[in-house]
Amino acid sequence: MAILVRNVSMTQDAERITVPTRPDGTYYRFELICDGGWSRVYDDTTSGLLGHMIPGYLALTHEQQLAARIQHAVDNQVRLQAQLNSFFNNTPRTTVEDDILNGCRDAQPLVAQWDCAVPLVAIDTFYAPYTDNQIPVSGIADVAMPPNLWWLKPGHGELEYLRSLHEASLVDLHISKEEVV
Repeated sequence: MAILVRNVSMTQDAERITVPTRPDGTYYRFELICDGGWSRVYDDTTSGLLGHMIPGYLALTHEQQLAARIQHAVDNQVRLQAQLNSFFNNTPRTTVEDDILNGCRDAQPLVAQWDCAVPLVAIDTFYAPYTDNQIPVSGIADVAMPPNLWWLKPGHGELEYLRSLHEASLVDLHISKEEVV
């Protein structure tokens, strides 16, 4: 069962925040800072963390949990893409790139190569190996994690999805240093 601790504002006493522990006094495996920094969630399972972020998640079947993670990813994709578009407002882009960046996400972008410097937020389950759609590659960086392609990974499992949210700065995920992941 996840433990929720609400953060305090800068005008409140930060000393009031205590990190919860298990009944035996040891710390939980995970800490997730979410809800725009206003919530801290502690649990030993990734399911517990996702149960805070996705209402009803814990009562779902495995297949339903995957569908819920995908829907959560699309919701976050839309908001994150809008924020990136605004932040990179003065970055040059073609009309086609602008259409892709500002397009609705009821259908995911299908591009073989992304050459624009503005990051494109993509979701793993809409591309190979989950579908026949080709995985987009960066045309500006030949690296495993190019700066212009940001991936949300609900299909890779709960921990990888949380990690992808962390990498996209949507949450802060902390794992106990005693854990080998």
